Amino acid sequence: MRGPRRQGEHAPDVEPCVWLQNLLGEADAPGMETTRVDFHLHSTYSDGALSPVELAERLAADEVSFAALSDHNSVEGLSEFAEAASRHGIGTITGVELTARYGEYQADVLGYGFDPGDPGLLALLGMTAQTGTANAPDFTAPEPGESQNPQANDTDSTVPLVRDGRLDIESAIRVIHEAGGLAFLAHPLETEPDIERVRALLAGLLEIGLDGIVSPSGAPDDGAAEKLARIAAELNLLVCAGTDPGATRGHGESQFGVEISTDVWKRFRDAVSSSRGVAPGSGTPGPTSPARVRGLQRRFFFHVVFPTLLAIGLFAVALFGVVVPRFEQSLVDRKKEAIRELTQSAWSVLDGFERDVVAGRLTRTEAQERAIEQIGRLRYGPENKDYFWLQDLRPRMIMHPYRSDLNGKDVSGFTDPTGAAIFVEFADLVRRQQEGYIDYVWQWKDDPTRLAAKESYIKGFEPWGWIIGTGIYTEDVRAETNSLKGRLLQTLGTIAVIVAGLLLYVVRQGMELEHRRQDAEQSLRESTERYRSLVEATTEGTLLVVDGRCRYANPRLLELLGAGASELELLEIEDVVPKSGANAVVWERLDEVRANAVESTGGVEGLLRRRDGTLTECAFAFSRVSLSGGEGLIVLATPLGLDATADGTGERAVFADGRGAPSERLPAGLFRARATETGTVLSATPSAMRLLSKVTGRTEAPFTLAELFADREVYLEFLAQLNREGQAERVVHVATTAPGTGTVSVRAIHVPARGATSALVEGIIEEVTDHARHVAEREMLRNRLQASLLFLHDHIGSTSHRPVFCPMTMTASQAAELMSRENTTALLVQAPGGEVIGIFTDRDLRDRVIAVGAHLATPVYRVMSSPLVTVPEHTEVHEALLLVERNHIQHVAVSGHGGEITGVIEDHDLLTFRDYGPIVLTRQIAGAALPSDVAAAARRAPEMGRKLIDGGAAPYRITRMLSSVCDAATRRLIELATGKLGAAPARFAFLAVGSHGREELTFDGDQSSALIYADDADDAAGEYFAAIGRLVTDGLRAAGYHLSTISVTASTARWRQPLSVWETYFTDWIREAQAERLAEVCSFIDFRMVFGEAALADALRSHLHEETRRHPAILTQLAHHAMLFTPPAEPPGREPVGMGEGDTGALNTREALSAIVGFARLYALRQGLGHTHTLDRLDALAQTGVISDAARNDTRAAWEALMRLQFSQQAAGVRRDRALDGMVGYATLTQAERALLNHALAQISAIQKRIGHDFPGGDQMR
Repeated sequence: MRGPRRQGEHAPDVEPCVWLQNLLGEADAPGMETTRVDFHLHSTYSDGALSPVELAERLAADEVSFAALSDHNSVEGLSEFAEAASRHGIGTITGVELTARYGEYQADVLGYGFDPGDPGLLALLGMTAQTGTANAPDFTAPEPGESQNPQANDTDSTVPLVRDGRLDIESAIRVIHEAGGLAFLAHPLETEPDIERVRALLAGLLEIGLDGIVSPSGAPDDGAAEKLARIAAELNLLVCAGTDPGATRGHGESQFGVEISTDVWKRFRDAVSSSRGVAPGSGTPGPTSPARVRGLQRRFFFHVVFPTLLAIGLFAVALFGVVVPRFEQSLVDRKKEAIRELTQSAWSVLDGFERDVVAGRLTRTEAQERAIEQIGRLRYGPENKDYFWLQDLRPRMIMHPYRSDLNGKDVSGFTDPTGAAIFVEFADLVRRQQEGYIDYVWQWKDDPTRLAAKESYIKGFEPWGWIIGTGIYTEDVRAETNSLKGRLLQTLGTIAVIVAGLLLYVVRQGMELEHRRQDAEQSLRESTERYRSLVEATTEGTLLVVDGRCRYANPRLLELLGAGASELELLEIEDVVPKSGANAVVWERLDEVRANAVESTGGVEGLLRRRDGTLTECAFAFSRVSLSGGEGLIVLATPLGLDATADGTGERAVFADGRGAPSERLPAGLFRARATETGTVLSATPSAMRLLSKVTGRTEAPFTLAELFADREVYLEFLAQLNREGQAERVVHVATTAPGTGTVSVRAIHVPARGATSALVEGIIEEVTDHARHVAEREMLRNRLQASLLFLHDHIGSTSHRPVFCPMTMTASQAAELMSRENTTALLVQAPGGEVIGIFTDRDLRDRVIAVGAHLATPVYRVMSSPLVTVPEHTEVHEALLLVERNHIQHVAVSGHGGEITGVIEDHDLLTFRDYGPIVLTRQIAGAALPSDVAAAARRAPEMGRKLIDGGAAPYRITRMLSSVCDAATRRLIELATGKLGAAPARFAFLAVGSHGREELTFDGDQSSALIYADDADDAAGEYFAAIGRLVTDGLRAAGYHLSTISVTASTARWRQPLSVWETYFTDWIREAQAERLAEVCSFIDFRMVFGEAALADALRSHLHEETRRHPAILTQLAHHAMLFTPPAEPPGREPVGMGEGDTGALNTREALSAIVGFARLYALRQGLGHTHTLDRLDALAQTGVISDAARNDTRAAWEALMRLQFSQQAAGVRRDRALDGMVGYATLTQAERALLNHALAQISAIQKRIGHDFPGGDQMR
């Protein structure tokens, strides 16, 4: 039947609501639930074409689930519509449409969820009715201080003020609000077609109380509707949808219903549910009253008798007004044609005699005599009295069979009773056209005493100058017509008698059926009342569910829900029994009943959601029932729980010693809860209540112990240990006020069931967040120390500086100049034969020359340090450190395999060994002579990183190290390229983007780059920078940096452009904010300069921030992107749980990290911060007060935990030759790693709540 429908299922053919789909974000994504609604309808009570009953029937035919009748300035049809819609299983909300003025606009305001009996609203509608206008109310504004309500004397009138005879929109909104409803703007794109001005219009209306907008169903998809959706989301306006079939906007005949996201429908429903109204009239019908009988009789007369009589009357009119006249005319036409043919036949007799004359067989006189004789004998007609006559053109009567007295006489003076000289007219007609018809009055056949109208056909016979004719009497036609009318009347009378008999029979049968129906209705009413009394008298809540929709609930369940009976029809079973981990068993039983696996199921404990969002622990029972409309479900709910206190106050727990709860000032709190799968808290001290409220975000009970555990399986293990051992303790990470987390310690004992009292849990709950943070900091310090110790075992040769030599005769001043020029702190002193005899250091210069006042011309061999301390290049760092400390020296020479001096290392380098690894590699890369040398050195970075992660080094330092090596490789490759190609023809900057730009490279390093050059560059610059891009891209690929998934490198012409083109790119990305290109946009927002002119990168960064400030819609898209990863509804437990696409029981750490990266990127861009690394962004956001220090620390810890898991997976993948895809199997994690993962997932949920609060549009697009 109706209800939520998943995308792809059959729905009636109707034009989609394109803009609303864009609002939902991926509205055509497979699996998204939709609901068919229509909240903009008009009936015959205003300008609609259908009555409320007919409208409900059409809605049911189009499978609409929820609707609102919103007649213009009228609520008269609400009761009738609600009753009819209820019969079809359609949920309704009260509605009305008011036309009002707002500045230069005339706007339609739709009110929803109001009380239809509100006096202020009825007064307004009454005034509208008096004006006689439905869409444009015209009122007269009252005098200052005068109430518009005649019955109100104070100034707080409920009737709106109007100005200039028009309803003011602010007053319309106020009246709707005072009636308990919400105000929505209809047709926003028709009210203001300019989409750029719509934002200002809606923002202004929002300030005066507008609650939402109605979707422009059927609007053309020209881009404006999508922008409207974003504006509504940014302004946090509610949305609903409707077809408005009364409107004539050129879209053809409307179908009813619009498919919208079920989440959008529920947000709208919940917004109006607390104050919604339903028109009276629904419910169980009362007994059949005399008025109702009279109404039935009237309906029978108008629906049966009257249509029948009307049909007979119309049939009679059609017969005598159309059929008979046409028959009469047809009869006349046939007779005229007959006399024409007869005259032609008689004329042929004359023609035969004329041929005899021509042939010489007869004389003309003989022929004429014979012709007169033969024509005179001709007769025809029913009585054989119709005849022919002959005359000539003078006119002289030649032969008339019935007026022989005229034969042979001149008849030119003969006239008929009308005075017409008929024989003269016959002659004239023949002279003009030889033949034709003519009307006149003549005697009735052979009766000279009777005159009658006649029409004759005459034709001339030219050879003799004669005229021959015959005619018909119109009375013959009239007689035949009257005969037909008589027969028709007789038939019609017979039909009327038969119909009357049938009507009498139908009336008799109808009355018998009505009596039977009344008897059955009375019996049904009595049975219903008995059943209702039994159901309402029970202590259990009873709910009837049909096709997933709630249809009936007894008062006990309504009390448990905190809902009214009228609100129930808008709820689904999922709204009452939420699909959550705590209700997993409940839904298993419920699905078994719905799938016909079992007929009913016994009590199972779960949570019932009240309309205010709080949860109540109940015992549920389900049973299947058969209804006339299909299968239904009976849900019985019994609340569970004990008195909170012995004295019934419910404010303070009383424990065994009877002295009440411990001090409220203690940080720990005491609690008592049920030992169930949800653990409903029955009583708690204020300290415990404060902590529970902080964790759940609610201030009112009921609370559950399960809510403390982000991982449901951990709670079930805790509960199992309590049942098994009698006591248990857990430290759990919990999400608190977004975006923060905390750590809670729970210690409890198990109290077995006694008698009728079920088993309980009593214990202590304490927040240990600070303690857990101190432990984490100590662990981090330990990891750093362990990472640092790794470098003590590296060989010292790889970190030494290039040696600088000087002759022993060089003066001190010359040696100082050489050290400054070579940027070194020591010179190796050589004898004339090249042998190194000592070392001259900056310390020797200070202590042995300047400090004692020696002359600067003193040779260095006199003030040098000797002998020279030398170590082989394979010496480990820790050995060199011992040597430096033992000899109290600052510099050590490094010798090669042949004993030659290959380098110098100073104590400062050894003391900063924690940064030793990157320095070694970057120095080697900086001194590389060929791209292959760069690649060889850079390829050592992942192995060094794996050693660091195995030693417990912080992921932050590893990503920095890997990114710095890639930076060094990029810079050296550019230097080698410019050495080969020559100096650059224009200023340029080489950028790293994506993860490299954020300095968050992992072992599976990729390269993403771009190049900016100055706008004043000539055409040749393009070829030069193209060569730079190719050389750098190829060099990095050889170093192990593969192309990123978005394939963005400076070797591609699109990503190698002048500054002005780059500014255009960013302008288009920000203003268009296309979802399909969001990954690309995010990568470029994270750009960072690696080489070149910083001014170019700074200019592009400033342009990015300025465009974002002007067009903040991009922030909503970025918020959506940051919420693409959805943490599991229930964190993974011991059994495998699908957490990554295509990998059951695994978590995609890259996707999880993208949520934290997106959070930091979003708020950094909004604040105009230039940082790129996620942790740097978090630090900057904390410093600017956007997030708290605690939120920063918690989010940082989540990033570190996920990054560490990703590094561990990649390190293991390298060793086992597996894909470095970031997928972490939950079953492979240690208990500590699981706890850190659960903490990270909880923190992601917390920051996403913050995003959803600050950017509601991004949340709706999920």
